Amino acid sequence: MKTYTFEQIYFYGDNWYGKLQLPESAKFYKDYGFSDGQQNWYIFIPTKDITDINDVKLEGCIQVRDYQLLDYTILYLANITPNENWLTESEYTIQSYFKNWFSNTYLYRYATAQYNIEINKDAKNLDDIVHSELIQPETLLACYKIKALSSDAEITCTRVNLKHRIELKDDPFIDSVTLRLCDIPPQESYDSKEKLILNHDETLYDLSFNEVTSKLY
Repeated sequence: MKTYTFEQIYFYGDNWYGKLQLPESAKFYKDYGFSDGQQNWYIFIPTKDITDINDVKLEGCIQVRDYQLLDYTILYLANITPNENWLTESEYTIQSYFKNWFSNTYLYRYATAQYNIEINKDAKNLDDIVHSELIQPETLLACYKIKALSSDAEITCTRVNLKHRIELKDDPFIDSVTLRLCDIPPQESYDSKEKLILNHDETLYDLSFNEVTSKLY
C-alpha cells in the first residue's frame, strides 16, 4: 500500500488536506484540469485488493466520491491539487484498460411489477386480510452496453430502448447515451418504479438489439 496526499480546493472557505492509501494495482487518470491547482482525477482499484473503502479514504476525503462497478472501485476527485507527482495514464491507455475491464458489462432497466392491494378488515383468516392483484407485470425498458469512460464520473453506453419509461408503450430505438456512475448500482437496485441490474450477461442485450433492429430496418 502507498500513501497519496492532496489539497482539496474549497470555494466557500479554507482548503484542506486529504490522504489516500492505495494498493500498487491502482490506476490513475487525470480527467482534466482548469489549472495546475484545480484538477480532476479518476482512480481505478481492483476491489479484491482492498478490504474496506474507509481503509482507502484515510483523511479529508469528504468530497472524494467512490463508486462500485462490479469488480472495480472507482474514485473521483474533483478540484484538487496532488501533493506528489501522480502519474496519469494516457487517455488511450485508460480507455484501453476500461474497455478490457468492462467490454462485456451490461445494465438492464426494468419497470417493476405493480399490484393493486386491498385490505379486508372483516377477514376472519389471516390469509384473507390482504388481497393483491397484478395490474402491471415487470417490464424490460432498456438495455445498456458499457462502451467507454467519459468525464466527470460518467460513462458512455450503447442503449437499446424497448419501452417508454412512463407510458410503457413500444418505443424502439438505439442510441449512445451518457450515464452517471452514481446512478449505476453495484449489482442490483430497486425502488417502487424501477429495477436496475448490472452484470456480464449479454443474452437480453443481444436479443433486444436484434428485436429493435428488425423493427427499425
